[in-house]
Amino acid sequence: MQRTARQAVFALAATLVLAAVPTDAAAQSFAISNGAGWRTTTGVSGSFQPYTLTAPAGMVLYGLAYAENRDAPCLIEAYWWRPSAPRATTQWKRSDGCDNGHRRIRINASDEVPRALRLVRVCNRGSNDRVKGIRVRGANVTASGAQPDPGVYAEHDRPNCNDNWSPRISQCPEGQAITRVRVETSPTGTYGARAAVGLSVFCSRVRLSS
Repeated sequence: MQRTARQAVFALAATLVLAAVPTDAAAQSFAISNGAGWRTTTGVSGSFQPYTLTAPAGMVLYGLAYAENRDAPCLIEAYWWRPSAPRATTQWKRSDGCDNGHRRIRINASDEVPRALRLVRVCNRGSNDRVKGIRVRGANVTASGAQPDPGVYAEHDRPNCNDNWSPRISQCPEGQAITRVRVETSPTGTYGARAAVGLSVFCSRVRLSS
């Protein structure tokens, strides 16, 4: 009888432990499919050189960062995430160093509050189009798609932005979010050293799945 009771206790303990482990079916993820494609914020000509920052598989954009060297924007970072996974960063960085005035522009995004960026706008220095500010807007990601939320936003601008925000707004349609960022850069020598002069974004359909 004692052995039977002991076996019953072990069986109950095993049942409780198994019940406490979440199943794969309960885990959430982003389902990403074809969307509107590229949306540009800049009027630079084809002579300007692009560099694309692509989201790791299943991830969406939740933030950007930029930094300068000698007044030229020489670094753009893209911050990516998806539920229940480590976050990721991709970057364009000029080879001669870039460590001045690093600024992050991010929205709150988490498993409990699944969000993604859907709009990017840049502020250009009037004399040479260098990026002197970044403004982003977000969306709440639901089972129906990425739903725009005007209350989800972030921005930063430098003194020589002078409120010169580009009239071109890189914006994803409703139901879509950003899965790639293209940094438009000036050729070396155009304004001195190569510098970021614009941003374009790639929009994909994104929904929450479980």
